[in-house]
Amino acid sequence: EDFVQQIGLIYFWTIRICSLDDHSGPSSCASPYRRVLPQQPFVLRLECPPGGGCAADDDNRLKYVQHEERNDLPTWDPRHGCKLLEPSALALWPADGNASSRSGGRRADYKVWTPVRFNQPLGKSLDVCFSNTNSPETWFKV
Repeated sequence: EDFVQQIGLIYFWTIRICSLDDHSGPSSCASPYRRVLPQQPFVLRLECPPGGGCAADDDNRLKYVQHEERNDLPTWDPRHGCKLLEPSALALWPADGNASSRSGGRRADYKVWTPVRFNQPLGKSLDVCFSNTNSPETWFKV
């Protein structure tokens, strides 16, 4: 006979790119965007996995980094791009702050960052990194 044991948890985070008008509330962002154009303001909403995927505090942070192969390394690798790269200057936050000083909120089911614009040419990509604790060791690509 088999004896089934739990060996860990797998969490999945989902990103939704929302309009400025439809981003708050559990059932909002019903029609997320697939992409954004340079200078188009948008709201990024991170859907958190149930069971403790996101802490119910405001220590969380998000940053946009240049797309590089090392961003796809396993999250435990100390060379992972999200742990080492500085936020991209091409992501334009409002004048009142930037990603290093902005939280996605205290909710445990989703986090929201509003608004941001990209100042980069078409065809270029940025990766999205998230940290639940705003600690360099905990950044990972979403």
